[in-house]
Amino acid sequence: MHYRRWGAVLVLAGAACVSQAQLTLYTDRASWQSAITGEVDLNFEGLAPDNGTTFFPSPPGVTVGGVNFQIDPTVGPDGNLFAIGRGFYYNGVSCLSSQGATSGSNGFLVSFPGAVTAIGFDVGTFAGAGISLITDGGQEVSIPSTPIYNPDPTQGTTFFGVTSAVPILAVRIDDPGNGDLVNLTDFSYGAVPEPASFAVLGLGVLAFVRRRKR
Repeated sequence: MHYRRWGAVLVLAGAACVSQAQLTLYTDRASWQSAITGEVDLNFEGLAPDNGTTFFPSPPGVTVGGVNFQIDPTVGPDGNLFAIGRGFYYNGVSCLSSQGATSGSNGFLVSFPGAVTAIGFDVGTFAGAGISLITDGGQEVSIPSTPIYNPDPTQGTTFFGVTSAVPILAVRIDDPGNGDLVNLTDFSYGAVPEPASFAVLGLGVLAFVRRRKR
């Protein structure tokens, strides 16, 4: 697959990405962005007042920009979905928070309006829990930890991105360790360029090299 070769180039260039089966995991936003096209960026501003919260029954959860966010049904009946306003958890930014489950893992079920092949978001927990992403096709990648809570979102969250070899319609974003809430401060999605796009890119690079040699 051409996109895997591109991923290998990114690794050689110092990008933080790891291939696992049909998913490639990125822990650096710039690296993820360089591997995708058609990026759509969402945030959770306006869902809750500054320094306040808004509860969303789940289902149906809340839909932002056509993307639906609910409590992952595997967390059990007592998971709660909140929008958290600026300043309540993080300075200057709102977030969506999955919390309150006493059985199973805290987390989100995220459903897209159409198939995507790239997903990225900044995520934080309070106790530094690890995070897993599981696609509707059963593919899974994880990061072992997140930053311990810090009200500065640049210090209290970390980037989690994936690209996929197969279309994705929904994902679960979970804390598999139980007991720690999961906060999303933003959410993005897009597509991995088709192989033809990489061929065009390669031809462009080749033409540039040839011009330089002249």
